[in-house]
Amino acid sequence: MNMKKARLKFLADKVKAKTGPYYILQGHIIAELQIALIDHKDALRKQLEALFADIEKDINWACSRKGDDSKEGKEFQIMLNELVKEKKKERDEGAAADVLVAEEACRDLAMLC
Repeated sequence: MNMKKARLKFLADKVKAKTGPYYILQGHIIAELQIALIDHKDALRKQLEALFADIEKDINWACSRKGDDSKEGKEFQIMLNELVKEKKKERDEGAAADVLVAEEACRDLAMLC
């Protein structure tokens, strides 16, 4: 092996080593992406919680007006409240799955570095 090839091999081995700059940079990128994902997840969750709170408030307002004491009116209010609970549960499960997918994408990206 000539000197040029030896230097290139040495440099490549040192750069790609676990103590090398690429490996260290990968760790920093993953940490920053995880922080960003958590921040975005929290912001989205707050927005969705506010949206569902508004919907629930509107349902309660619409269903609590006079003349809505009929059996059908009460059944409608119960059905709407159950629907809101169901959609909140779907939202929470979907958000958790989305975060897992994003974390996997970050790991895949890190593997390319």
